[in-house]
Amino acid sequence: MGATNVATVYALWAGKVPPTSMQLLVYMALVSKDSDHSPWFTKGHAGLAEAALGRPLPLERADIKAVERAIGPLLDVGAIKADRRPAHNRRGSSTGRYRLNLPPGMRGLFDIDVSTVEHPPESGGRKRGRSPGKRGT
Repeated sequence: MGATNVATVYALWAGKVPPTSMQLLVYMALVSKDSDHSPWFTKGHAGLAEAALGRPLPLERADIKAVERAIGPLLDVGAIKADRRPAHNRRGSSTGRYRLNLPPGMRGLFDIDVSTVEHPPESGGRKRGRSPGKRGT
């Protein structure tokens, strides 16, 4: 899924948004598809509170508010754009849709052809030392 999107997020937005906002943005990029021309995230604020911020279930209103506070700077700097505004439901969760601002040309910089990566030769019969726990005194 979003490995290239995550690399792009770090290149574009690291140090430009608060750490909690970056945490949300990285999670959004991770679960978005690299193949999308314009990556998007739509798991909602409850999903972000639980998965990105590690808030335990059941979620409280304060957990959703924490997500809202962290999303604000992302919207302000243009890292994400609200494609569909969040709508709060009875459980207090919010299901918005956000487009990630990751230019396709920029994302191509991080594509790696793994067939060209040289791997170190495997060590045949490498001898191992004794385990530190089995040494005599």
